[in-house]
Amino acid sequence: MDKLTPKIAIITHSLRYNYGGIMQNYALQQVLKDLGYLPITLRLRRKDSIIHGINVRVKKKIFQLLHIKYNPLTPEDIDILCCNTDLFINKYINLSPRMGSINKHWVKKQHFDGFVIGSDQVLHPSSYPDIEEVYLNFVHNDYKLMYAASFGVEDWRYNELQTKKCRVLIKKFRAVSVRENTGMQHMQHYFGIDSIVVMDPTLLLDDRKYFQFIQKRGEHLGVVTYILDPNETKKSIINTVSKVLSLSIYNANNEKMDDNNAPLCDRVTISVEKWLTAICNADFVITDSYHGTLFAIIFKKQFIAIGNKKRGLDRFITILDRLKMRGRLINDISELSQSLFEDIIDYDYVETFLSEFRRESKDFLKQNLPI
Repeated sequence: MDKLTPKIAIITHSLRYNYGGIMQNYALQQVLKDLGYLPITLRLRRKDSIIHGINVRVKKKIFQLLHIKYNPLTPEDIDILCCNTDLFINKYINLSPRMGSINKHWVKKQHFDGFVIGSDQVLHPSSYPDIEEVYLNFVHNDYKLMYAASFGVEDWRYNELQTKKCRVLIKKFRAVSVRENTGMQHMQHYFGIDSIVVMDPTLLLDDRKYFQFIQKRGEHLGVVTYILDPNETKKSIINTVSKVLSLSIYNANNEKMDDNNAPLCDRVTISVEKWLTAICNADFVITDSYHGTLFAIIFKKQFIAIGNKKRGLDRFITILDRLKMRGRLINDISELSQSLFEDIIDYDYVETFLSEFRRESKDFLKQNLPI
């Protein structure tokens, strides 16, 4: 792209080993490129990363001296843990230099033509050193918008001062869209502004845009699981589905990743390509992940989404209701009915709702970005 190509800065949730976060940012950048823009994602550290890094190094040294088998992760360890996902991020996503908080001087020098906040849990107050930066308190630009931004949880987490300051800042945005129905309610109730619900960026691209990352298509991996918060209930659901369908079980994530007692080399995340390939080659998908659910839909898989109250239910409900797929969401093994195995999802029918929602979501971007 030449020097006349409008530049768009994106502020989003932390990437690293968050497959959904990585793919929503990749997808949003692709859509912006298709619309004729040069997108650059500001690469920010999490709120607690600097202090946390110092504390972990101290704890790790103490545990080693006491010969305690515990292996907390230092920032250097996380770099190793994320080596596979970082390869994808660095290859396919345009990034700024790493920043603690937003480097306002660097941003000013870039002369961005517009700013997009989103998607994912970018509005969660615990994500950044100063949540007001996410509301662009340092930017004087007519083209500030939020795309599919999420507060991450259903309850209100901002304190009184954050609410007051962000209420003023958000009214300077050209347009605001959110990912969940509760987000739209929060915008009206706490900030006094209107917003619309748009689709997660991953759904803006069809499956053909993701096939380039599939390592080997056509394999049959059986029941592919992607579980963020494992427990006995979810294990029982998986085993029941496997037995009823007479399919083997394939885990699409590294089970040892969160095991602080495991050697670091055993905790390295699988690559983004391997993660996508697992879902693409599944005969059936079971997941408690929002983006795991979305990619089951993108690849037109039969699936069950297990509601994840810890991480927020409304993200599941909003999209599944919109696509008339609410019946694929369960919260307990008692809701595991025969119809979930026997009723084949009619993706031609789903596509009618998906296409309309995609058009509305892309129109939001087209109408509010600089011409």
